[in-house]
Amino acid sequence: MVWNDYRVTVCLRSEDENATGVMFRYTDRDNYYRFSMNRELGYRMLIKKVKGKVTKIYYDDRRYGTKKNYVLTIDCIGTQGTCYIDGVKIFTWEDSDLPNGCIGLYCWKNPSSFIDVRVATPVLVPYYTFQKEQLLAAGTRIKVYAGNEKQTLVSPMEPGVIRRFIESSSECGKIRLNEHDTVLRLIDPGGKAGHTRSFLPEKTYDTFNTTILRDADGTAFFLFPSPGQDFKVGQYRLNLTYHRNNKAADPGSQVFSEAGNNQDESVTIDVPWEVQLVEL
Repeated sequence: MVWNDYRVTVCLRSEDENATGVMFRYTDRDNYYRFSMNRELGYRMLIKKVKGKVTKIYYDDRRYGTKKNYVLTIDCIGTQGTCYIDGVKIFTWEDSDLPNGCIGLYCWKNPSSFIDVRVATPVLVPYYTFQKEQLLAAGTRIKVYAGNEKQTLVSPMEPGVIRRFIESSSECGKIRLNEHDTVLRLIDPGGKAGHTRSFLPEKTYDTFNTTILRDADGTAFFLFPSPGQDFKVGQYRLNLTYHRNNKAADPGSQVFSEAGNNQDESVTIDVPWEVQLVEL
């Protein structure tokens, strides 16, 4: 049996100060993930071992308490994972090197107790099912609304945007996504998982100043931190307004269009926490 997407929950207790934790998506001694906590050395850490090579994915300097029960939960969904301790999310990551595997309990020079171990299907529910769709023009965007079409008519139409509605005309919509964080995944008709993204609320982000250097044709840009600031490991959200028609400010500039639309476009780009942005 091959385990792909799952949630592993372990209640563990350490009587010593050395390492304890859990291994998951384990296939053999040279291929697995391992989350461990070490009080003596003062860390919590996630590593992956692929073909015998070890890479550190997450690290912090928090110490656990001895002779205390902890509930450790790991969610593995596609290429994304989330770690919780006592129900509090500690970190997320994205990695595609180890798509499946079983679990294991881990300790090093530590008489750990593993009181309860459970493996279950991750909590994912269908949000919207697309019917048979016609081929759409390149650049067309689709927005899925929680309500019905009548409820949503109050908002203006956007050029190049196709609307879909979760509820029928007789049912009122309600907010169904988690206000703290949401994982959305596309699944094809055959059940194969495709693109996956995590979304965090706006309140989790802090603002900072940056300088943008853009290609003349608008196809690429570079970010540079302002003096006194630095890009650190974390999840970044870039809110950009793209002027397809910028002739008011630059009369000689080219006018771009997407699916026949040359109006301004607001774009949000989420950069996962594990990507490090560095100065060149």
